[in-house]
Amino acid sequence: MQAVRETIEHTTEIIGGIEYPITITRRRGVHTYLTDDGQEILVDAVTITDAGKLGVSCCYTPHVDYTPEERANGRKRIQETLAHIMDEQGLW
Repeated sequence: MQAVRETIEHTTEIIGGIEYPITITRRRGVHTYLTDDGQEILVDAVTITDAGKLGVSCCYTPHVDYTPEERANGRKRIQETLAHIMDEQGLW
């Protein structure tokens, strides 16, 4: 399992002529996340936006374990698509 990287960004946004501070926290890497309803799930990434009295929003990407065959098929589709694009542009 890879390490989880966390970044925190502080910014402001003007809404209705008033400037509000916003904190954006991003966690990348496979880790567990506790949802609002108390369910623990495995995720690849989480972004939490805290806008103070305007509220907090959370977005996460659930983790999916792919089989080796699914990964091979995905790589093959990517290679075929790239070959097609390069052929259309005369690069290959």
